[in-house]
Amino acid sequence: MRLATFAHLIAADDAAETAAQDVDVASPRAQLLDIDLDGRDEAFMTEPGQVVGVKLEEGAGIGRWDILAVRHALTAVMRRRPEAYHWKLLEKADKADESREPAEAATSGEPAEAAGSAGDARTEAVEAEAPAGAPAPVSIHELVASKETGLSRYLRYDAYERRSSLVHLLAQDVRPEAFADGQFDEVGDFVDRPFEVVELAPGRLVVAREGSVGSGSGEAAQAVRVEKRLSLGGGRRDPVLGQEVIVRNRSAEPLSLRVGVEWSLMLLGGGGNPAAFHEVGGQRTPHDSTGTATAIGHFSAGNTDVGVMVSTKLSPPGDVWWSPIETVSNSEGGFERIYQGSSVLVSWPVDLGPGASFSVSIENRVSTDRDADLGEPEGAMPAAHQ
Repeated sequence: MRLATFAHLIAADDAAETAAQDVDVASPRAQLLDIDLDGRDEAFMTEPGQVVGVKLEEGAGIGRWDILAVRHALTAVMRRRPEAYHWKLLEKADKADESREPAEAATSGEPAEAAGSAGDARTEAVEAEAPAGAPAPVSIHELVASKETGLSRYLRYDAYERRSSLVHLLAQDVRPEAFADGQFDEVGDFVDRPFEVVELAPGRLVVAREGSVGSGSGEAAQAVRVEKRLSLGGGRRDPVLGQEVIVRNRSAEPLSLRVGVEWSLMLLGGGGNPAAFHEVGGQRTPHDSTGTATAIGHFSAGNTDVGVMVSTKLSPPGDVWWSPIETVSNSEGGFERIYQGSSVLVSWPVDLGPGASFSVSIENRVSTDRDADLGEPEGAMPAAHQ
């Protein structure tokens, strides 16, 4: 429903911009504008095939990337947040663990306390249950029913909004599973902190932040500068969004870390949707799958029903980790897993001496198989760009 609503809004914006151009009053192609009405300006850029909005105050992340030809909001990804009813699922999981402990202890010959200590409090197997003695039907928030077992393991939460083009500075040994679960530490202060505009022009945005690494880990902070350069190009049916990231060690000490850039996209991949996919190293997998690959220079993602594909080139090649952004929601049918997008982290382990810098280039080239504004029928998706 959210994506359908966005599609109508994108179509309306597109039509309004076309009408404005016809009377020579089109909006500026690059401007500072308070898009979300929070009192703080975002960088807002338009090109023939795309609209991009950058949240400068929160990591200079891309919160809006609309592909006009197919009327699709690529970055309509939702953060995983705690919900008031999540405690019921965890409470039920804990009770299920407690009920298993005596039986497990009897089988193993261990005291119940010892068996319980090895239990996994985040595993649950729940069934529909109404509050005891309820005289009338209860609301969905009072029921504890589950559409699949083990749902409590999906109760992971994000410390930041899942925008795209976010720069993560991480420990070199951070694990892909930890990143996917949100159970990792940022060693830098860049992912959700303000960036300043260095340059804003049609098709180009340069932002930078003078930040630090290590200040929250008990170690002495080391000064680091991160600069991001975004470029927009291409046509209506084949827009291009490029990014260059430059990380400079401004301290007098060497610095070892993993430089990561996150792209979180919405491609309607929930439930193993066969139309939505990742393609990494020549292997195509569902868009709600999890995987890793090393030394990758090119990968892609898309949805053949929507008629869109994003082909990404990395220079230099890097590690690619992808995973779904999923949480648990409640409905009349019970608790269920909800797909809210998919995250791709591209990263590089880096050792920087004093004053040294590291740079990476990321090019996202979009292909579309139709132009909804012209009423074109669906066509075959093109092969991934090489």
